[in-house]
Amino acid sequence: MIAKLTGILEEVLNQNLLLDVQGVGYDILCSSKTLSALPSMGSPLVLWVEMAFKTDHVVLYGFQTPQEKACFNMLLTVQGVGGKVALAILSALTVPQILSALEAKDHIPFTEADGVGGKLAQRLVHELKDKQEKWPQVAFQAQRLPLTNQDALSALLNLGYRKQDIEPIIAALAQETPALDLNTLLTKALQLLGKRL
Repeated sequence: MIAKLTGILEEVLNQNLLLDVQGVGYDILCSSKTLSALPSMGSPLVLWVEMAFKTDHVVLYGFQTPQEKACFNMLLTVQGVGGKVALAILSALTVPQILSALEAKDHIPFTEADGVGGKLAQRLVHELKDKQEKWPQVAFQAQRLPLTNQDALSALLNLGYRKQDIEPIIAALAQETPALDLNTLLTKALQLLGKRL
């Protein structure tokens, strides 16, 4: 089971992106919010991944953060919500917006998503209100920095860099700007590594 992929962003077409992971190209379907946050072509990229097994093929859904992935899986538990609709909701609403709507029992925000009418939006609120014990965990995770220095170290090791070259750079960047997201951290680290070569 694939849970996370680290590679190089090669192409973006509609809602799909092509991620090159050590010579293997993965076609990954993402929300528009994830796509809007992508680095430039040819840059390193880390995505959290959910696999869906269809009758004749496998679909990979990609997420910028573990929280987005957790919310995607939470939405899939609702009757009538498949991967396409869950991704449409995540394209229209952020994770905090989804959680706020559920807390307020407000179905209207969900209707902003393509393919979600009033009845389905009401069902989302109705079915998920019984799973409130899962909301605090997702909400808490959403407030945390989604990624760690260890994630950056692992990603750069997978790209072929040496641990002794990577560690001091990651530590310096994290100390300089603690709130960097992983993909920005990777880009800055690669720029510094390039200067040392």
